[in-house]
Amino acid sequence: MSTDTSLQPQSQSNVPAVSQPRLPYHPGLKERFGIDQTEWRALVESTFPAARSVGAVILALAYCKARNLDPFKKTVHIVPIWDKARGCEVETVWPGIAEYRTTASRTACYAGHDEVVHGPMLDDKWGDVDRKGKKYGEVAVAFPEWSQMTVYRIVNGERCAFPGPKVYWLETYASKKGGCPNSMWAKRPFGMIDKCAEAAALRGAFPEELGGEPTYEEWGGFRWHGRDAIDVDTEAPAQLEAPTKSANLAESLKATQQKTVDQSEPEKPEAGTPTDKPDRDGQAEGHADAAADEARQLDEYRTLIGETTTLKDVDALEKGAMEGTLSPRAKQQISTWCDERRAVIREGNP
Repeated sequence: MSTDTSLQPQSQSNVPAVSQPRLPYHPGLKERFGIDQTEWRALVESTFPAARSVGAVILALAYCKARNLDPFKKTVHIVPIWDKARGCEVETVWPGIAEYRTTASRTACYAGHDEVVHGPMLDDKWGDVDRKGKKYGEVAVAFPEWSQMTVYRIVNGERCAFPGPKVYWLETYASKKGGCPNSMWAKRPFGMIDKCAEAAALRGAFPEELGGEPTYEEWGGFRWHGRDAIDVDTEAPAQLEAPTKSANLAESLKATQQKTVDQSEPEKPEAGTPTDKPDRDGQAEGHADAAADEARQLDEYRTLIGETTTLKDVDALEKGAMEGTLSPRAKQQISTWCDERRAVIREGNP
């Protein structure tokens, strides 16, 4: 959990004011999800530190609201997926093993589980690679060939056993580029496969409640609607700045990104294989990623401002932007958008 309070000078009421979150807050979040600005900062800094866009966090909140889940308990995860058809990452929401346990418990029919049973021990070595695909060492892991759990459910007043399937480690582990297990699976080969065995058993015992959607812990062995999951087990993105250009930024950034990509032709993940996050260390690709982030942030700010219906909401958005780390041009542009929106609201046509 994050311990960085980043407190600003105290107000007259002696209550510290929390600094602006890395992703912009919209007052409408309070009405729709009951999330105030302080809670929003906790969500984007601690609960969903890997989220790159406001839209992804809102998607997670909508999921939790529909399933009656507490988002602060980390029952769901935001996972970037490499979409081959679009040639870019998209952010998706996946249930975690915590949601499976919560949902099963709420049925009042969940009657516990046995200890996980493991298959024979295996060991293997993989050549580890950096984000550019360059080998720099080996990773050796000892792991069970498979894991299996039996869960129990009350059926017609009787405690019935539901043995889960054998979940094979080599079919399930999450890999980086080149096939090496990611850091979480390398450090916790039993803990991760046990969660996957538990998820598979719970799906068998509670098919109507849980359906067939895999959990976040299982994504290494799944492809989601033809898309590849990206390794995000230990990393959160650097703080994203809000838009820094004019109203035509989206088009200019897309042109800049395409030009950079054409020059550098960065490697794309192999089809059907969960991979590590695309390399962001190269200067050319870094510029392309920054351009894409700025374009996305621009769209978000314009959308948020366009959705305001009161002058108070516009003022709150503008204040948040002005107190943030945006460039002077970005703040000037946001002020222009806010002035235009105020004029529309005053005319009575929000």
